[in-house]
Amino acid sequence: MNFQPKSLQQRILLYTILPTLLLLITVSLIGFIFVRNLLITQWGETTIARLERSAELIETRILEPKNLLMLLQNGDNASVHGELVHRVVNQIKELDIVEDVIVTWPDYYHAAGPDPVMKSAAPVDRDERTYELRRFDISSPEYDDWVNNRTISLISEFRGVNDEIVGDIEVIISFDDLLEQVVNASWWKTDKTYLLDDSQNVLVTTGDSNDLEDNYPMRTYGTVNQFEQDILHAIVNSSSGIVLGSGIPPEQIGGFYHLKQVPWTLVVTVPGKKVLAPIILFLRHYMLSLALCIGMILLFMRISMNRMAAGITQVSRASNELASGRFGAPLAVMTRDEVGELTENFNKMSTQLKQRLELKKNIDLAREVQQSLLPQNSLRRDDIDIHGTVLFCDDTGGDYFDILEAADEDGTIGVVVGDVVGHGVGAALFMTTVRSLVRSSFVQSDTPEDMMDNVNKLLSRDTQTSGGFATLFYLEFDRSLQSLRWVRAGHDPAFAVSCPSGEFAELKGDGVALGVDPQWRYVCNELPLTKLPQTVVICSDGIFEATNEAGEAFGKQRIYELLPDLVKLPSEKAVNRIIGEIQAFVQGSALADDITVAVIRIGEDADRTQDR
Repeated sequence: MNFQPKSLQQRILLYTILPTLLLLITVSLIGFIFVRNLLITQWGETTIARLERSAELIETRILEPKNLLMLLQNGDNASVHGELVHRVVNQIKELDIVEDVIVTWPDYYHAAGPDPVMKSAAPVDRDERTYELRRFDISSPEYDDWVNNRTISLISEFRGVNDEIVGDIEVIISFDDLLEQVVNASWWKTDKTYLLDDSQNVLVTTGDSNDLEDNYPMRTYGTVNQFEQDILHAIVNSSSGIVLGSGIPPEQIGGFYHLKQVPWTLVVTVPGKKVLAPIILFLRHYMLSLALCIGMILLFMRISMNRMAAGITQVSRASNELASGRFGAPLAVMTRDEVGELTENFNKMSTQLKQRLELKKNIDLAREVQQSLLPQNSLRRDDIDIHGTVLFCDDTGGDYFDILEAADEDGTIGVVVGDVVGHGVGAALFMTTVRSLVRSSFVQSDTPEDMMDNVNKLLSRDTQTSGGFATLFYLEFDRSLQSLRWVRAGHDPAFAVSCPSGEFAELKGDGVALGVDPQWRYVCNELPLTKLPQTVVICSDGIFEATNEAGEAFGKQRIYELLPDLVKLPSEKAVNRIIGEIQAFVQGSALADDITVAVIRIGEDADRTQDR
C-alpha cells in the first residue's frame, strides 16, 4: 500500500521525525556494535594477558626441575655419568613441588647412594658407562596413594651409544602444588576455567558453577556443547585467542592460551552478558530515553504545527486569490517566527506584484506605441522596393528604422536605420526622440547633411547631462538625379550590391554618433546609379554581435556570403532570409542586443520583383 501524506504534519512525521528516529536507532546499533566489539576486544586482551601470566607461573615452577635435568645434557653428544645424576637428583628432591624422583640406571656402581631409588640393569664395564639423556614427557595427572594427592611425572630417557633405551629418570610433581597459585586467583574462582592436556582432556576446572560432566575427572573437552567444539577448533589453529558464542549479544565468550613448556592449554569462558553488561544497561536506558524524547517531540510538534498550519493555510488561501488576479487586504501577522516572516514577505510580494503588473501594462502599452512608430508595410514604387524589420531583445528597444518619403511622388525617398545606446524602456524613449527629430528635419532640410546637422544639434542639448547618443545611417534615393546619397553618423556601413554581377561595396563615410559633438558637421556621400538594378542592405550592429551557445559571433563575413543571394530576392524575402540565418545560428540563445535590417532594391519593377 502506497501511503501518500496529505497534511504538513504527516509530511514532517514521515520525512523528518521517522528518518531521524531511524537514524538515531541506526547510530545506536552501530555504536552498540562498536562498543560491544571494543569491550570484547578489551576483555580478550585482558583474559589472554591473565592466562599468559598464569601459564608463566605454571611453567616457571615446572621449569625448575626441568632446568636441573637439562644439566645432564651438556652439549652435543655429551655423556651422562652416574655421579652427576646423583647430584642432580638430590637437588631436584629439594624443590617444594617435587614429591619423589625415580631413576632407572643401568649399573650397580651408582646404586650405593641412599637417596635416588635405583632400579638396576645388568652390569657394564665402567669405561663404557656413558649415556645420553633424551626428550622430556609430561604424564597426565593421576591420584597417588603414597602422597595422597594427584601427581604428574616429568620423564626423560637415557640412551646408549647405539641409541637404545637403557634407563630413565622420573620426577614426580604434586599437581595441586604446581597449580596452587593459579587456582587460588580470584578470576579462577569467578570464571569458568579449564586446564586441558594435549589430548583435550580436562585436567582441572573451576568456576561459579560446575556442569555435571566437570565432576568427573579426565573428561574430554568439547562433549558438552557446540561452543566447546568451537573453542577446540580455535585451539588447534592458534596458540591463543578469543571465541564468541552464538547470539547478539553472544551467549558465551571464551579465551584460551597454550603453555609453551608444557603441552597444556588454559581455557576460560564467561557469559556474554557479563562482559557486555555496561553496554547492555546503557542501551536499555538509551532506548527508554529515546522513546520518551520522541513522545515529547511529537506532542510539542502537534501543538506547534497547529499554529503553523493556521498561518500557512491563511497564506495558501491568499495565494489562490492572488493567482486568480484578486488582490485582497494585507494578511495579519500572528507570530514572529518563520510563518510570520512568510506572511510578511507574502504581503510585500503581493504589493510588489501589483505594482509590477501595473508596470507590465505600461510596458506593453509602450511596446505597442513603439511598434506603431515603425513602418508597418513595405514601400513599393515603380522602380524601388523597401522593407525592414526590428527585433527587440527586451519588450522595448533602442533600434530605429524608418522610411521617409517626400510629399511629391517623384521626390526623395529616405531610409533611416539607427541604434540608440542601451536597450529597454529608456532606449525606447530616446529612440522616439531621435525619430521625431529626424522626421521634422527631413521636412525642413534641403540636403542630407543639413538634416543630420540639425538632428545632432537638437539631440546634443538633451544628452549633455544624460550622456546618451545614437548611431544613424541615413540613405536617400533621388529619382531625379538617379543616385544614392547617404550620411553616416557613427553607424556601420551599408552594403550596395550590383544585381547583375553580385559585386558589392560598403557605403562608408566619416561621421560621429548623434548627440556626442554638437559642433560636428556631417558630409554627404553619393553613389551614381550607373548599373541597375541595385540592392542596398543596412544593418544594426546587433546582427554582427549575435552569438550562439558556443559564444561565437555571427560576424560580417556571413553577411558577405549572403549578399549574392539577396540580390535575387525581393526586399521582404531578403530581410526574412537574413533574420532566418541569424535565428538558425543562435539556436534559441537569447539576443544580447536589438537587431535591425533594411533592404532597398532599386531599378527594377517592384511588382515584378515581388512575384519572385
